[in-house]
Amino acid sequence: MAKKVKGNFTQNPNRLQKEFFIPCEVFRNERERMESGFPGENCRYVSFPSGKRALVGFIKTKIKPSEALVRELWNNINRQLNEWHRTSLLRE
Repeated sequence: MAKKVKGNFTQNPNRLQKEFFIPCEVFRNERERMESGFPGENCRYVSFPSGKRALVGFIKTKIKPSEALVRELWNNINRQLNEWHRTSLLRE
């Protein structure tokens, strides 16, 4: 249902709806992402305070996620990065 606005234009309510990106997956590199089949347009390289940088996959949604959910997902990604860092130190 379009809302009538000033003039001859109508306002599309779907256009005004925000999109939210939720972190869900972390990859070591682009090759690992391609092997998993995760779409590349939903991934971004993210730098973390510890100096680590990783490719993070995001899910796009129109429903606003709770802060607790997003915090827990980021914590899981940080845990995975720390585990990778620990295993790489053990190999050296």
